[in-house]
Amino acid sequence: MKVVIEAFDKETELLVLEVEVKSSHVEAVAQVLGLSDDDLQFLLGGAGGFDVSTDQAKAIEQIINEKFFSPRYDYQLGTS
Repeated sequence: MKVVIEAFDKETELLVLEVEVKSSHVEAVAQVLGLSDDDLQFLLGGAGGFDVSTDQAKAIEQIINEKFFSPRYDYQLGTS
């Protein structure tokens, strides 16, 4: 199982993009989202997802060194 940023089209709510978060970046991304240790374990267990704001998405881009943000999408941190 891998941790991913999921992008959903704001109009159709369809998943349009998944960006993998390498395991070496998961803790830094969790800090950006303000996740507790319990939240992180919940995520790594494959359950649920966490909403990602515009500012958080831009911070995550810096951490993972990959551009993915577009204002056309809503974002969540989840697993795949």
